[in-house]
Amino acid sequence: MGRFFQSFTLIEIMVVVLIIGLLAGLVGINVIRYFDRARERTARAQLTMIEQALELYKIENGRYPTTDEGLSALARGGYIKGKQIPKDPWGSDYYYISDGSTFTLKSPGPDKVVGTQDDISAE
Repeated sequence: MGRFFQSFTLIEIMVVVLIIGLLAGLVGINVIRYFDRARERTARAQLTMIEQALELYKIENGRYPTTDEGLSALARGGYIKGKQIPKDPWGSDYYYISDGSTFTLKSPGPDKVVGTQDDISAE
């Protein structure tokens, strides 16, 4: 009496591999979105920290650091821990412009270009 072997056909294996690939793709897309949101939240938190340091600087000096003095004035004056201002999560310097009475502070965002739609501010 012969044995009857039951095995998967090539089509069945290909369907399983296709389903696994689709699921991996969906998971990958969601993981990328999660990391993008995490970077944005990190940038907003850093911007808030820098804004608080700017306000403290203004209280003690009567004005904000000028554009020429830059954010490094915060590190030199001890308003921020460390010897330098952190870069944004995409590796760019934060954009800072000030005449001493007001300031503009933002991250260039993922495209690393100031003035585009993906710029991030603390609000």
